[in-house]
Amino acid sequence: MNAIDFQYDDLYLSDFGYMICTFDSGNSPETISMGSEITFTQSPVSNGRRFMITSASYDSCIEAEFSICKDPEYFIDYEDRFFTIEEQQELMRWLNRTEMCKFAPVEDDRIDIFYEGSFNLSKIELNGDVIGMSLHFISNRPFGFGTDITHDFSVLPGANTYIIRDASDEIGYTYPSVKIKINVSGDLTIKNDFDGRQTIIKNCVNGETITMKNMIIESSDSNHQKTIMNDFNFLFPRICNSYDKVDNKFEFSLSCDVEMVYQPIRKVGI
Repeated sequence: MNAIDFQYDDLYLSDFGYMICTFDSGNSPETISMGSEITFTQSPVSNGRRFMITSASYDSCIEAEFSICKDPEYFIDYEDRFFTIEEQQELMRWLNRTEMCKFAPVEDDRIDIFYEGSFNLSKIELNGDVIGMSLHFISNRPFGFGTDITHDFSVLPGANTYIIRDASDEIGYTYPSVKIKINVSGDLTIKNDFDGRQTIIKNCVNGETITMKNMIIESSDSNHQKTIMNDFNFLFPRICNSYDKVDNKFEFSLSCDVEMVYQPIRKVGI
């Protein structure tokens, strides 16, 4: 990890005057896991001459370990560069949680990838003084995520299609958050030509806004909200990709304004 700063639960390490560092003076090359380690279950066939894959799964989450110290630009006096008991407690309260919060390394003053997880901390001592902390990050997923990708567009008769290129590193599909403002009453069909999947919402009303997020559908129209479960075929829109295909061409049957937001999966480790 080339970062010297990170963000966790909307706070930066540099907000405390600390920085990422290393206490190892060696310059030897490192082998760093990329995460996303797949476990294959295999079964022998042809008397063991070949093994068929019966399943493939992610059986571990991303973990990383690195150290932090006080930034000498902020703590000029040598005695101030040691961590006091109060500062150690402050770090534990911020980083050592039973809940999973967003963690993002900051490289070149920007955040490109974030993870969700928590930390275990160990002290690094020199002659009885705490000169740094060793942080062991444990995530809740085998990979990270890129920043949100948002597509805002309108569809009209004769121009009722829109293409979204799936930027995810994981082959498969993602359910985006979708917000649709209906501009003409009728039955709405959303078709993705990638897999032929069709989302159908009947009895839409001009001016209503339909949202689909976390596998929940809602309508801003109070009357339609009461019946939308009966009008919906429960096929939520998906953004898909295969190894050699990433374009998703969505076709809409009604004029509407659309916002689709998704997080691309990033398989680069920490």
